[in-house]
Amino acid sequence: MTRASIVLAGLGGYGSGYAERLLAGATPAVPVAGIEPDSENVPAAAEFAERGIPVFPDFDAFLASGIKADAVVVSTPIHTHAEIAVAALDSGMDVFCEKPLAGCASDVAAMALAEKRSGRRVAVGFQWSHEPCVIRMAGDIADGRFGSPKRLKTIALHPRSARYYSGRPWRGAIRSSDGRSINESPLSNALAHYLHHMLYILGGRGDSAANVSEVLSEVYRAKAIENFDTCAVRCLTDSGTEVLFIASLSTKGYRGPVCEFEFDKATVFFDYDDAPERFLVRFDDGSEETYGPLEHDSARKLDMFLEALESGAPFSCGLRAATPHVQCVEAVRRESEEIPDFPTEISRIGVDPWDGGELTYIEGLDTILFDCYERWALPSELGGLEWAAETRKWGPPCL
Repeated sequence: MTRASIVLAGLGGYGSGYAERLLAGATPAVPVAGIEPDSENVPAAAEFAERGIPVFPDFDAFLASGIKADAVVVSTPIHTHAEIAVAALDSGMDVFCEKPLAGCASDVAAMALAEKRSGRRVAVGFQWSHEPCVIRMAGDIADGRFGSPKRLKTIALHPRSARYYSGRPWRGAIRSSDGRSINESPLSNALAHYLHHMLYILGGRGDSAANVSEVLSEVYRAKAIENFDTCAVRCLTDSGTEVLFIASLSTKGYRGPVCEFEFDKATVFFDYDDAPERFLVRFDDGSEETYGPLEHDSARKLDMFLEALESGAPFSCGLRAATPHVQCVEAVRRESEEIPDFPTEISRIGVDPWDGGELTYIEGLDTILFDCYERWALPSELGGLEWAAETRKWGPPCL
């Protein structure tokens, strides 16, 4: 494979993993520049500089340098994705953008227009959409092997401590200081994979996802942040399939993702805590089949992007496939101007077993949300929960 020249935008955080692979020669690409505004405090920026790879404070400075590259990998805060992607496309580069695609539908529209006028393409780093077994399962669903889809649900409870938000003012934020849309939440960022996954496997073969026509949602907040940290979202696709997603960063313990996807002829199950390596399909005739191995390989998506660049093949997850997820996020945000806080009497402070940071969590929330999951319900539909918000109904914007 030809070694593509890559600009890595974002050398800290998640981008540090890409930097490590690129510098180690573990992927078929050559880094020719880095973008990092905080280069003095980011180890990967120093490593780039030691190897003679220039690091620029922003993408405009890179473009002004005259350095040429085949593609840019965007691993920066959400509200910067669109501006970097549009500039890269218009400069003749392809784009690999970490999830989520963008913070709002208008940013997606700008990226789509730039993709069309430049003839270049955008891939999006939703990890499960680059798992071979998921791609195979989506194809079998499109072929009707499981029958028509009826309803799909997923729950993921992954507590986040104060360390998750520390030093990253865009996390938990709705807008940046200059007014750009961020909409960072478990729905859009930390647990976004699992909502996107349900829309993705309903989208058919290739770079596609199911469109969403209606949404009901409830959002709640336990942390001292601007946006919500807990949500229950019910979507209806254009074909009438129900998609239920329940997620929280404010439970005491970790659980999931746990999935159940109902079709006319089969039901698909996944439980990360029980069998993280495979999806189990149980057909109505009693037979079973598995889709695996599910490797959770975060490195594969960049390699698949580079392979598609060289061959001209469709991306496993491109702009079209990632758009319905952004539409859902924006729809929830539009109708959640007032985010209810959980009552203080059920709020607790503990220690996150994952990173040792201070964890604000809600007593008993794990049980309540799993009850919602089992009963295909939003919290307010269970009754007896004084803090549960009323549901709302609307349609997400069209792009």
